[in-house]
Amino acid sequence: MNKTLKSTLQGIGIGSSIMLIFIAIFEVTIGFQEVFSVYLFGAVCGFLPIVYEVDRIPLPFKLIIHLGGSILTFFIISTINNCTITT
Repeated sequence: MNKTLKSTLQGIGIGSSIMLIFIAIFEVTIGFQEVFSVYLFGAVCGFLPIVYEVDRIPLPFKLIIHLGGSILTFFIISTINNCTITT
């Protein structure tokens, strides 16, 4: 299996597993859009480590790309799902 595809599928699996644990602990219900968002976020977080395969990019930039991509994806998905932080 392709390394990128395997990493992406692992990201989906890990993200889904973590979400199931939180659903079981906090007894929340989620809809289709939230489930799809968990899959999408897991896929992106599983795909982003491909940057570490490129030898021409220095490690600090690889870390910034990986972290920045994860954070950007999180904010885009949370905006699409109308998530807000309440205090």
